[in-house]
Amino acid sequence: MSGKYRYTPSMKSCDLIISAPWVLPVAPENTALTDHSVAISGSRIGDIGPTDTLLQKYPDAQHLALDHHILLPGLINTHCHSAMTLLRGAGEDQPLKAWLEETIWPLEAAVMNDNYVTLGTQLAVAEMLLSGTTTFSDMYFLPEKVAEVCVDIGIRAQLAFPIIEFANAWSKNADDALDKGLALHEQLKGNGLVHVALGPHSGYSLSASELEHVARVGLDQNLPIQMHIHETAQEVADAHQLMGQSWIERCADIGMLGPHVQAVHMTQISDTDLKLVADTNTRIVHCPTSNLKLASGYCPTTELRHAGVTVSLGTDGAASNNRLNLFAEARMASLLAKHTNQNAAAANAQDMLHMATLGGARALGIADVTGSLEVGKAADLIAVDINSLGMLPMYNPFAALIHGDAGNAISHTYVAGKALVKDGADLALYTSPDLTDSDPMSENENVDRDEIEKFDALAHRWWDPNGDFKPLHDINPSRVQYISERSDLQSGPVVDIGCGGGILTESLANLGADVTGVDMAGKALSVARLHALESGVDVTYIEGTAEALAQTHAEHFHTVTCLEMLEHVTSYASTVAACAAVTQPGGNVFFSTINRNPKAYALLILGAEYVLNLLPRGTHEYAKFIKPSELSSAIRAAGLEVVDISGMSYNPFTRACNIGRDKLDMNELLDKLGASYPALVAAAASWRYQPEPEILAGCNILVTGAGAGIGAAAAKCFACYGANVILLGRSRNHLESVFDWIETHTNTQPVIVPCDLEQLDASATHALHSAISETYGVLHGLLHNASRLGPKVPLAHYPIEEWLRVMQTNVNAPFILTHTLFDLLDAADDACVINTSSSVGRQGRAYWGAYAVSKFATEGFSQVLADETESAGRIRVYSVNPGGTRTAMRKAAYPLEDPASLPSPEQHMDLYLYLMAGRRSGKTLPDTGAQLDARTWKCQ
Repeated sequence: MSGKYRYTPSMKSCDLIISAPWVLPVAPENTALTDHSVAISGSRIGDIGPTDTLLQKYPDAQHLALDHHILLPGLINTHCHSAMTLLRGAGEDQPLKAWLEETIWPLEAAVMNDNYVTLGTQLAVAEMLLSGTTTFSDMYFLPEKVAEVCVDIGIRAQLAFPIIEFANAWSKNADDALDKGLALHEQLKGNGLVHVALGPHSGYSLSASELEHVARVGLDQNLPIQMHIHETAQEVADAHQLMGQSWIERCADIGMLGPHVQAVHMTQISDTDLKLVADTNTRIVHCPTSNLKLASGYCPTTELRHAGVTVSLGTDGAASNNRLNLFAEARMASLLAKHTNQNAAAANAQDMLHMATLGGARALGIADVTGSLEVGKAADLIAVDINSLGMLPMYNPFAALIHGDAGNAISHTYVAGKALVKDGADLALYTSPDLTDSDPMSENENVDRDEIEKFDALAHRWWDPNGDFKPLHDINPSRVQYISERSDLQSGPVVDIGCGGGILTESLANLGADVTGVDMAGKALSVARLHALESGVDVTYIEGTAEALAQTHAEHFHTVTCLEMLEHVTSYASTVAACAAVTQPGGNVFFSTINRNPKAYALLILGAEYVLNLLPRGTHEYAKFIKPSELSSAIRAAGLEVVDISGMSYNPFTRACNIGRDKLDMNELLDKLGASYPALVAAAASWRYQPEPEILAGCNILVTGAGAGIGAAAAKCFACYGANVILLGRSRNHLESVFDWIETHTNTQPVIVPCDLEQLDASATHALHSAISETYGVLHGLLHNASRLGPKVPLAHYPIEEWLRVMQTNVNAPFILTHTLFDLLDAADDACVINTSSSVGRQGRAYWGAYAVSKFATEGFSQVLADETESAGRIRVYSVNPGGTRTAMRKAAYPLEDPASLPSPEQHMDLYLYLMAGRRSGKTLPDTGAQLDARTWKCQ
């Protein structure tokens, strides 16, 4: 979300226009647009219309003219076992039971590890992207490795983590699987592309109590459930013999049917089953090729669809298909339905395309995000080359796609506006990974070989305190003190990852710690070992990566340090995850890195390397520096909690080092703002709460109504104290003014979101969610400040249209925003939602009409949300009545009032800062749900 216009819900601009002779949006159904284009704005579809019209409307947009193509939504494969691509062709010509028990399960037991799952998933994702799939649902072991591949490549996915009663390669039992899977769910919260579902393998692979437990967890956690159900006639017969009912009937009894349940296969359906599925709106996943290949039967899709049931398509795994081509699956489904119904008109091409796109999105519960080409939805789309041999000639675009060779004619694949396939080539990864490499270490490497060579060349200078590594020697005592004050070094093993020549490693050992040093620079480690021997220090050194260590030392170390190392690897997120993996529960992890900003470039690269010659030239690459928000996101994604973020200063002339927050006090901060914000300087003198400078550093806060009045003051104040502010408002000019001020006078990253709340809907907020998720990963604060006053007239004469406009802006829009962004708030350790209210929302007054009623709703909304989130303790909710304040709205309400008699918005900012700072303030906070008055509140 860099720059001013990364995302605009009003879709007034776009980045890319893709034109084609045919556009099949899927919604409305059976629609085929000729000579139309799709305009992409960020990750969303910004517009759809005739090509000439869009080219004139967006003259600055890039234009991709696909002159012999069909544009359509990306396909959605709703059931897959992606890593089983590596078992393609194993166990041919066997029925399901023998295929599983005699071939697949023994093979999996022999080869299952991280590398197998990563490589198999990479191969599967490449195959799916190249055949038109942009979203898939996976059910396989080690889902965290599948998640890594999906996130790295950028494909949309549902991960149904496997829940099985018996021990397997991923879990000890069903409870262990639930614990691990729900932890993965927490890690992926806020990720705009990948989400988690419960994946009980089947009814027969779980005990009755465990299946009931899974059903309860799905409802309690609001998670989808995907399960193999009624895959064979034998399975159904066994169920009747065991329980006296079918698995569908059993699922109905325990509350495991409904729109959140995805029943895979369903080759056997009685009339009772059909009614239960239809009445509960349970989703069905049809895997025709796999079912036919294993002679398992077929799903009666015609009857299901006639009963109003949502049916989607899945390929199943490549071991039982043997392809992941969903176009081929749609063709097979069509032919099977025509044959079984003895009706050539059954399952026509339009229906099959719907089943492969929007039907899949509905099955996975993401139809508001993807599945069709509609303005505001994610830009998940594909282009099929109709000049391809298997597509010629073309009389009907729908029939050509389903019954032609569309899966081998994909020229472009986009997911969330990002091109993953272009001109028929996979841009996301190597389409043919080397599957013959037997060195497990090679697959665990996260190594920049140039960096290793660079530090190996300097290895002999590591221990010269006045040489090339002088700064490391100078800052080492401060680093050791910081670590030892926060972690008991003698309570468990310690590992120093990226130890280099062992400067920090030896210092920790000298404090009595049992220390292991890990690095990939072999020569530096040789120096470290030699120096430890000469010093008589007992240290173990290992040549390898953090990822390799995680394979052999999971949850082994009480204290983990990884200092000045993250900016020297190819994937810092991978290293962070590995550090988390080797840490004991309750242990401590320490990271240090260099902030990517102009100051760091000037001091570390230009100053330290080129002017003062404190470091060898080429030690650092600016592009590899990491912002605190980026590191924090990686830490949370790894399942760790951010406890402290402190800055470190180093004076190369005095050789003094200090770790801690900037010592700039309040007076110095206000002096610095001085002439640029006199209203704030004047107001701060009487504030009841005096915040520490940068009290909001690393926080991401969205402010509505940010262009003027209280919203603008809050946005500026939040930025002054370190927050990245997302500025949402109706007037672009006003937002730009606030943006320019923040960008000029602070070191934060503001973002503009021009948006008229009267027009806000779910699709626009989903686009906003994706943008915030992709950029920040988490939202720490949400200030609902925008309001519409409306006329001050008696209710009997209140214009209905105006009433609806006030309610949309003041009530509906805050709810929609909070609802859509809730998971990003919930991902924060201490988030805050502030609803700006009014005295007329606490005591009604004549002639205040819709405004007063809307503020009563605001108060109710605050109290309900606070009550619902109180037990989790991650989100605090408040309503704030600013009272009469010098704003344009107050002027409109009281035109004869002297504005000078009212407090400025800045005079209320201590309360807003106090609430947003939360636990960082060090103060006793009001109870969540509290109703606060800006003029009379007291700081505890």
